[in-house]
Amino acid sequence: MTLPLSAWKIIDRIEWSLLEPLPLKQLIDAIQPELAQLVPAPWSLLTEYDPEEQHSHRWYARNFPDGWFENYPQMADEDFVRDAALRQPHRVLAEDDILPLAELKNTHLYREARARGLCIEHVMAVAFPVGPEAGGGLALFRETGKGFSESERQAIAEIVPSLRTAFRFALRSKRASIQADLLEGALSAFGTGIVSVSPKGHEELRTAYANEVIARWFPPHERRGELPPVIADRMHSWIRKGLPTRPPAPMVLRGDCVDLVVAFHSINLDGTLYHFVTLRENAHETKLPEAWKTILTPREAEVAGHILNGRSNEAIAALCGCALYTVKKHIQHIFDKLGVPSRSALCSLAARSA
Repeated sequence: MTLPLSAWKIIDRIEWSLLEPLPLKQLIDAIQPELAQLVPAPWSLLTEYDPEEQHSHRWYARNFPDGWFENYPQMADEDFVRDAALRQPHRVLAEDDILPLAELKNTHLYREARARGLCIEHVMAVAFPVGPEAGGGLALFRETGKGFSESERQAIAEIVPSLRTAFRFALRSKRASIQADLLEGALSAFGTGIVSVSPKGHEELRTAYANEVIARWFPPHERRGELPPVIADRMHSWIRKGLPTRPPAPMVLRGDCVDLVVAFHSINLDGTLYHFVTLRENAHETKLPEAWKTILTPREAEVAGHILNGRSNEAIAALCGCALYTVKKHIQHIFDKLGVPSRSALCSLAARSA
């Protein structure tokens, strides 16, 4: 069967939309206007699934009632749409390919849909595995009346390869984002922030912890641009010498409780040298004065000790097993009881009291 020219024009627009890298939850919204012209259906959804976990699904749906998927684990064993699509991956199934209407009306999913006001009687679906640990699927649903035609099935089949590719890239981007968040969390826990710099010396991105460190160590007027001038000048001087050369020696900025160590690094990726700066606070050996233990509660004394060791609020929260908000409350109580306005003043007081 040959599709009409109007359908091919819509398919072309959908495929162009799928060329733009998008998060999974935005994919269905990006293609929905054109998809509704190509194959009209009141309800549509994308799903992300784990082939080895029957109940492991993430849904990106349009027009389904709120909370529709909350009870899915209890209904998963009767998900005839998923089962049919997974038995024949990459093939667009519709109507009796999935389940004859008479049998469909006897399913728990059908009865649940009716109870929620969805009179779904026609389904078209396709599953497209994208790797050993993940897969995607598209499903379209209609009410009573006209079912899905062979030409509509063919039209969806034409966009499946592009949809699968877009899905694969979205999953890779999602995993990369998760890995980046995990890496940043690990670096922050060890008190290290990172600022990446382009081959020409312009700041490209910094971790949240690097931003916190810079805010603690440099006044606002030195934070208006990219890296603070004292760090940027050292970096630019190194780059102007022409790489590869050995990076400059680390900079050490002295503080009351902690020192800031700024180190410079480069890495060769596909023949291009990229640079980055690490910022790490090293605590002085300042012990909690014994007299403070009679002024502070045991928990406040514990938090004060962590401050003297240069730990961030987030690290203190993790070590104490409490919320960040609770840590901030403890710190304010410590400042009030000891009559100091800041962390650095607390460290100075501790050094004088030693």
